[in-house]
Amino acid sequence: MSRRRLIRRCATVVAAVVTTWLALLVGAGQAWAHADLVSTQPANGQRLATAPHEVRLTFTEPVDLGLGAVKVLDSAGRSVRTGALAHPPGDATTVAVPIRGSLRAGVYTVTWQVTSSDSHPVRGAFAFTVGEPSAAAGPDPAEANAGTGTGAGRGSAAVEAAGDDAYSLIGVLSGVVRALAFAGLALCVGTAYFVAVCWPAGTRDPRALRLLRYGGIGLAGATVAALLFYGPYVADLPVGAIARPSLLAETLQTRLGAALVVRLLLLAVLAVGGWLLLRRLARRGSDQTDDRRTRTLRGAGVIAGAAALAATWSAANHSAAGVQVPVAIVADVVHLVAMAVWLGGLVALGVVLLPGRGADGVRAAVRRFSATAMACVAALAATGLYQAWRQVGSVAALTGTDYGGVLMLKVALVLVILVLAFGARSWVRRHERPAVAPIAHSSTRRRGAPHPANSEVARLRRSVVGEVGVAGMVLILTAVLVNTETGRTALAKEDSARTDVAGATALAGGDARGTTGGQDGTGGAAEPGATPTMPTVPGMATVPGMATIPYDTGGPGGQGTIQLVVQPPKVGVTTMHLATVGKDGRPVDPVEISAAAKLTEPDVGPINLKVAKASQGHYISLPIFPLAGQWTITVTIRTSDVDQVTVTAPVDIR
Repeated sequence: MSRRRLIRRCATVVAAVVTTWLALLVGAGQAWAHADLVSTQPANGQRLATAPHEVRLTFTEPVDLGLGAVKVLDSAGRSVRTGALAHPPGDATTVAVPIRGSLRAGVYTVTWQVTSSDSHPVRGAFAFTVGEPSAAAGPDPAEANAGTGTGAGRGSAAVEAAGDDAYSLIGVLSGVVRALAFAGLALCVGTAYFVAVCWPAGTRDPRALRLLRYGGIGLAGATVAALLFYGPYVADLPVGAIARPSLLAETLQTRLGAALVVRLLLLAVLAVGGWLLLRRLARRGSDQTDDRRTRTLRGAGVIAGAAALAATWSAANHSAAGVQVPVAIVADVVHLVAMAVWLGGLVALGVVLLPGRGADGVRAAVRRFSATAMACVAALAATGLYQAWRQVGSVAALTGTDYGGVLMLKVALVLVILVLAFGARSWVRRHERPAVAPIAHSSTRRRGAPHPANSEVARLRRSVVGEVGVAGMVLILTAVLVNTETGRTALAKEDSARTDVAGATALAGGDARGTTGGQDGTGGAAEPGATPTMPTVPGMATVPGMATIPYDTGGPGGQGTIQLVVQPPKVGVTTMHLATVGKDGRPVDPVEISAAAKLTEPDVGPINLKVAKASQGHYISLPIFPLAGQWTITVTIRTSDVDQVTVTAPVDIR
């Protein structure tokens, strides 16, 4: 195949994939991933004449009770005695917890934590009032919440978080373990398929068997580590908590915990079956004794085992949440199996088969693997397009969310692998049949010079090694995607935050601005529906609830100051302003900014705060502070695709 023809064919494939992908994104509708809070009983901010006997939370999708918790705190921060969490009969989307005894008049805070069907932790808090609260209890949540006009759930003042623990130590370790598990699956499945179908003689090669063994041991070890890390990750506990038997017992009650146990059992069964099969194959002859039917049956067995292993991922990741769950799980299993056969086979090809062999010794195996790789690429393209439509859903989510950014980078790397793969495919076409070299050419070849056929194999091996290197980065990005909120959900929450701030400002007649001060810091009232304006720093110097936080993301233009103001700094629904100022003192807009709040004593949060842009360098949130005390506000600011930093500031809430 000529170089020009190869370039045209690569360009055609890339254009077809990108066009189909964008067409699906433009025409996509709405779908949700992660469990979102729909309603609570009592409702957020509700005032009750009599004390409730239980608390109920209803979500958009089924949630696990394992590692879940619902706490009820009185106005002094003391825990109210409650019963065990339970699902009402036939309703896994609702969590109910009975309240033991009666509640006195006052304001009560409910903090909750559950895990959604895709195994991600979701947590939040809301408040309600029994009777008439005393003056010491702070503002009545029922009155304060009138500014939002909504109950708990999307677009409410009931704050909720989707487990932003990815950058903690336990979060980083969990991400590393996920990447190692994917690598182990690829190495194990890809090598097994390669020696069973493409190169049966490899069953007698110690390097191939060693590669297969390393893959199985790596996958088993990563699975055990994931089982130990999941409990502390969900419960936001330190790494040392992995030694707690009670936490492990709760982990086993979750969907992911059960899937990990099933994966270990499957690995044990497949290891025994694989050992018996390898012993049988080792007693067979060379390639010529293996007909096509035998290779097909062996390949089907490897694919069946790989599909069973892949299902333990698909049953507890993004595929298990949202719309079209059965179709999504099947597509995800096909995607994982195709990935494992292709990438793992590349490793076996480049590390075991090609080194030290001439073209005649690798021709048959390379030809078979080339056909397998083409089938895998087709499966990956089809299932990848479907997953992109389902989990991203729009061009805005693709270009404006972390999930979309990582996904685009992953697709770009896959396209690089495809370009390299087309080069390997052209090698196969050039070596369809053994070449017969002229005798004169053989006799006149300089002593010590490499054989032309061996040089061709070395060139192919360099291409394969390049594919393997890029494939390693693809596996890392796949692990990142598993723990990243999908583009649909992230974009929907941003829209919800904007709606909350705009609606609260309009309904409250600009109260958010009046409580903080005008441009000159004198506290003038705003016009109804006006955009809240951040007060100037000199006028804010003595305002309670203010903090000035320097930040440095480490990249160009990554230095500046965050001015944080909570006004009034009192219990109830309040207004939080964030102003981002560059080194030159001018307002700057970061690529992304997010905030969370946590109270240490009693333990409440961390809780994500919905943040919406009000003007250049000015962001607003409407948090609920249900309890008095020193809250820690955490602000994460990102100034480029890779430059990010998290800073904190204490705020005293009275």
